[in-house]
Amino acid sequence: MATWVLAYLGGWTVSAVVAYLAARRLCETGTPAGRTFALAVVGGLFWPLLLVGVIEMSSVAVWSAARSWRKPATVPESWMTRTPDRMLLAMR
Repeated sequence: MATWVLAYLGGWTVSAVVAYLAARRLCETGTPAGRTFALAVVGGLFWPLLLVGVIEMSSVAVWSAARSWRKPATVPESWMTRTPDRMLLAMR
């Protein structure tokens, strides 16, 4: 039981620090540091959900990449892919 608690607290600490550093980097100038820190601590509480979201996002990315590998990419017929003799045949 203590191992799970330590793992959760470790994940909470790491995710809170990462969230705080990202928030300080991306926030507007003049935003109080206390508000950013409080939001990072609260956001750190939900790090297991963040982990599940990352796993879901990566599985969707792998699925879409695998789907695109199965179907070859084709270039649709357009004025840029036509040769002059094909353009003359299309005009008839």
